[in-house]
Amino acid sequence: MNSMTGFGSCEIVREGVKLRVDVKSVNHKNLDIRIKGLSEEAALELMVKNAIAKGAKRGHFEVYVSLEGEAQTDLTFVPEAYAFYEKILREKGASHPAEVAWLLERPGVVKQSGDEAQAVDAALLTEAFERAFSDLSLMRQKEGANLKKVLEDHVATLENYVEKIKESAAEEKADERESFKRRVEEIMGEYEMDLPRFSTELALLYEKISIEEEIARLISHIDQFRVIMNDKGSVGRRLDFLLQEMFREANTIASKSRHMGILHDIVEVKTLIDHLREQVANIE
Repeated sequence: MNSMTGFGSCEIVREGVKLRVDVKSVNHKNLDIRIKGLSEEAALELMVKNAIAKGAKRGHFEVYVSLEGEAQTDLTFVPEAYAFYEKILREKGASHPAEVAWLLERPGVVKQSGDEAQAVDAALLTEAFERAFSDLSLMRQKEGANLKKVLEDHVATLENYVEKIKESAAEEKADERESFKRRVEEIMGEYEMDLPRFSTELALLYEKISIEEEIARLISHIDQFRVIMNDKGSVGRRLDFLLQEMFREANTIASKSRHMGILHDIVEVKTLIDHLREQVANIE
């Protein structure tokens, strides 16, 4: 189980060039990748995207690439450029030679080494990115392990509440027996000549007051939740789906039961499910 939150960074200085790669990720329902610093290097940008897609299934990823050359102080005088500007001044009718300082400030007359844009070396980028992404992946794994412990604790508490509800439901069923009997007699008096209608009403009445099936499904979902937590790969979506089903069963129990203990416990169950969904939102 991995978290979708992580950060990794790597800086390499080699042969007068400093390359830095930062990678961070946060939760997202799908895989979303944004890269800055490689807009002129489409092939390298695609390489980075493919590497992320191979190592992650979900999350919003941001990759920052910066490249710097060592500061250079070597200056080069370009006489051709100097002569070009001086010629323009003479053609425009300048009565005396232009100031030398002005001419030296014209673009291209004096060049500093390193002015040209540097291309990103593919091998260097690959090395830096792999290190940064490895750090990020390790952080996602550690955070995922922490999230798993939190989920296990919440699920254990949730299971305890469901067991309490199961016990209370058995008590409620016994308490409702007499009331149910009286209501059946009323239905029989009203529909004594229409047995099919009586059978239907009887079944609907029992279904209305019984929460045994909802409890059974809730317990089954909890068991399945534990199984999925221990699966490999991306499990976040499946866990979220199960929690939706748990919440639906909890709502049904709340609408059917009139037992105060059950109603109090089901509030706790729904609160725990909400907490679980908040945590699962960060799981890949």
